[in-house]
Amino acid sequence: ARLPHGCEVTVEPGDSRGAVLLHVSTVNALAQDHYLDDYSPLSINNPLAIGPLRNGEQAVINLRYACGVLVGQTDSGKTNQLQTINTQLVRCVDTLVWQIDLAGGGLSRPWVTPYAEGRAPRPAVDWVATSIGEAEIMVRAAIEIINGRKPAYQQRMRAANDDKIPVGPDLPEIVIVVDEIKTVPPHIVNMLAQISDTGRAAGVRTLCCALRATDDYLPIAIKEQARIRIGMRVTDEKELNYLFGWKYNIDAEAAPYQGCGFLLAGNPGEAAPMPFKGYRTDPNRIDAAAVAVAPWRPDLDAVSAQLAGKVAVKGTRPYADRWARTMPTLFTDPITITPPATTPTTPPPAPATGTTPAAGGAGADIAHLFDPIPGDTLDAALDRFKTIAARNINELGIDMTAALHHLNPNPVPELLTRALEATDANGGRIHTGELAARLDMDPATLGAELGRLLREVGVERHNATGSVRIGEAVKPGYHSATLRDAIDAYRTGRQRAA
Repeated sequence: ARLPHGCEVTVEPGDSRGAVLLHVSTVNALAQDHYLDDYSPLSINNPLAIGPLRNGEQAVINLRYACGVLVGQTDSGKTNQLQTINTQLVRCVDTLVWQIDLAGGGLSRPWVTPYAEGRAPRPAVDWVATSIGEAEIMVRAAIEIINGRKPAYQQRMRAANDDKIPVGPDLPEIVIVVDEIKTVPPHIVNMLAQISDTGRAAGVRTLCCALRATDDYLPIAIKEQARIRIGMRVTDEKELNYLFGWKYNIDAEAAPYQGCGFLLAGNPGEAAPMPFKGYRTDPNRIDAAAVAVAPWRPDLDAVSAQLAGKVAVKGTRPYADRWARTMPTLFTDPITITPPATTPTTPPPAPATGTTPAAGGAGADIAHLFDPIPGDTLDAALDRFKTIAARNINELGIDMTAALHHLNPNPVPELLTRALEATDANGGRIHTGELAARLDMDPATLGAELGRLLREVGVERHNATGSVRIGEAVKPGYHSATLRDAIDAYRTGRQRAA
């Protein structure tokens, strides 16, 4: 074929044992730098592009159900590749990124700076641990969430006919990104391995990074649970063979340029690791991404926030006070989080049609937030629309309450519906402990969440204490009438503004 230097031919099985499929590269995309300047919304349910393969096709990873590892020596492009993956993760409207960076916070600081300086309404990443103590709080919170999410969202899984929790903007996946796992103490590494082992169905995954692919830098328990494996340039080919498996006999010279690496995006044995060139990022692009994604970053769902709050932390709340603990370690100079500039009081021009702002008018810069994401279901698109729109009422200049009610005229929280069904089945009244058992939830979590839902619509319990007499037992509980009043309030749109 007289191919240019750097082009290659790869061989795959054909449609029978007597045929093969040859992939012939006519260009060498590894020799060029590539940039990704698209910060539009993505979904964790779809593959994420991390750079081009040698033939120019996209190298993609899918962290929805899989954990990942990223290895590369100093000056190999590992940090750049990790920040590229961070960029793609924070673009996902249904994903929260938690970062463990015990080497000074350099990985995380650029993602938080626009928020700290008042240029973004919220940080692009949801939690940062720059100390061993904070990292332990984070991973313990993740384990509590894993243990409590599935029981709390049984109905959601049944509705989707799935044994894994369907994630969305209202119930986001959590991806824990760990930089330099060698710096992490063994007891926390063991908990990260537990998260990798048990968090798939609950929507909690890990991405761990190391300078070398050896068992003292990359623990075997972490590597073995990682279906996504990325190896950047190394000096010893044996390290790539340790990372991917010895049967591939990888030639490091197949990815000779800085920023090149090998990607295995499935189970070992399914496909050979492919050379790719990671997208180039830089501080200005990270800053632009952190500002662009801030309006649609999701909140941790209330059930998971309650579960994370069960971790014992002296003097502070484990999840709610995370930034109060972390900000002083990220920014050594005294810093006060300044709220972003408020929208002018002058009403913006009305949108041209529907929810699409007029060209050049107020909100024009966020019109792309409502573009469809390939692979979306209708429910996922509606959830994303509600999440984004609720945060941009002023900029859009429309009555979002009416619009959302039109799109979803029966916005009754699932927990209220399930609680009413169980209470009716119990004769119209039920103790909290019995209700929690029927809904397969922790009683404290159930009580806190139901209390919040009732307060949202201003529904009071039947007496000051909420006590219910069933037989001779008087305990905290609920009446069907109380739950039915709350459901009616949600259906008629009486809930308080967020």
